[in-house]
Amino acid sequence: MTSLSRRIEIPALLVLLALACGGPAEKQASWNPKPAIPPGTDLEMLFHHNNLGVAHLERHHYQEAAKEFAKGVAALPGWADGHVNLGVALLNLHDNAGAKREFQKALEIAPRHPYAHYGLGLLNKQEGNSDAAMDEFRKVLEEDPEDPETQYNVGLLQAREGKHAEAVAAL
Repeated sequence: MTSLSRRIEIPALLVLLALACGGPAEKQASWNPKPAIPPGTDLEMLFHHNNLGVAHLERHHYQEAAKEFAKGVAALPGWADGHVNLGVALLNLHDNAGAKREFQKALEIAPRHPYAHYGLGLLNKQEGNSDAAMDEFRKVLEEDPEDPETQYNVGLLQAREGKHAEAVAAL
């Protein structure tokens, strides 16, 4: 397993487990609006596909995970977490364009979604777009200033740019 795979799975599993479709409003993250659930939406089937996607993701069966998450997104297109989940699977399949599309869809729904920003940060970092990556990672830190993985990536980018004092502070 690559470090990228390991890194993206940890927050993704948190997203996957914190289903945004249910639960009391006080447990809903302020950056993640509860999606409108159209009449006739089969939430049991949505959860089924999401849970299967999580299981496949945990076993590094990324193609199968992407298929299950795509079914969830089709059932509830306004669910930001569903788009992030699909983006994570696509990122692990090295489908950067697809992952970017899904992270951006999540941000259209929930502009402050830290996992979508984190995914875009990783994509930009991989593509050598350090400034864009840093912008995305800063957005994550606005929501969670103590996120160690984001701070680590910020430190790596700063070290890459020769900003050693800042890199040491971030790392």
